[in-house]
Amino acid sequence: MATARPSVRPCRATRTYDATVPTRAEMVLGWFILFGAALLLLACVAAAAWWQRRREGVPRRRREVVREEAARYAAAAAARAGAAARRAAEVRQRADAAERELASALDDLERARLAHDRAAQAHQALLRRRAERAVDAAGRRDLTRASLAAYRRGDLTREQLWSVWQWGSGWDPEVERQEHLLARLRVSWREAQLRYRAAAGSARAASARADVAEVSARAMDEEAAQAAREVDEAVQQPDVTP
Repeated sequence: MATARPSVRPCRATRTYDATVPTRAEMVLGWFILFGAALLLLACVAAAAWWQRRREGVPRRRREVVREEAARYAAAAAARAGAAARRAAEVRQRADAAERELASALDDLERARLAHDRAAQAHQALLRRRAERAVDAAGRRDLTRASLAAYRRGDLTREQLWSVWQWGSGWDPEVERQEHLLARLRVSWREAQLRYRAAAGSARAASARADVAEVSARAMDEEAAQAAREVDEAVQQPDVTP
């Protein structure tokens, strides 16, 4: 009689874990920690952006003050530039008038010189003609005796006798008139030279003043343009809350 063998069941290997499963409270606490860290990071980023904006911008309570100051400065600079431009135009007009006076004085000087030269040439021609008909000493004595005898006879009047004596002595009324004319023209030429020199000095001084006024006007204009740019920058500067 066969004996029955006891049945042997296979044993399954069982695995055990030492880690504990987190509870619901621990999971909720972890989520709160993560959410708080995210909020803290977001707050840091916002604070950094605000601080940068504050450094670049102007507080709102000061923006209007800055704008008004810039506008007042720009208006004053524009007024100064306008006044400088008007003054430069006036000074330039006076310089142009001085240049016209100089040109007129130069024309007067040239006319006086030409008149003097023509009178001098005429005077020299008269002197040459008088030298050609000059009478020597013996001839003058004979002329004097003959004219005096003619006067005593009644052939010459007193005026004619005087004219003959003057001619015999070398005196020539035409030469005398030409010498007087030459003297007057020489004085006129000298006066024209003095007027020309004075006009030239005035023209140089007026031109120098006009150049200085124009340089000053350009500087004022550049200052006004810079002030206008500063106004634009003040207006475009971002607002930040103090």
